[in-house]
Amino acid sequence: MPEEERIYRAIFETLDEAREAWSNLALTDDIKEAGLQLVDAALQGELSIANAAARLLHGERTQTIEAIESFVLGLTVFDCQRSA
Repeated sequence: MPEEERIYRAIFETLDEAREAWSNLALTDDIKEAGLQLVDAALQGELSIANAAARLLHGERTQTIEAIESFVLGLTVFDCQRSA
C-alpha cells in the first residue's frame, strides 16, 4: 500500500473514532450535531457553515469546551503516533 494511501486511511480512521467519541458524550443532540458540522465544514472549507455551528456551540461554552478538547485529542492521536 502506498504511503499516502496509508496516511489517508489512518486519518479517516482517527476521524471516525473521534466522531464516535463525540457522539457518546453527554451533550444535547443539537450540540453534538453542531460539533460534527463544525469539524466537517471546516475540513471541507465551508467556513460559513462552520461559523454557524461555532455560534451554536458558543452558547454551551463549558460543556462544549470539554467536549471539543476530547474531540481534538482524538483527532491529534494519529499525528502523535506518527511522530513517535
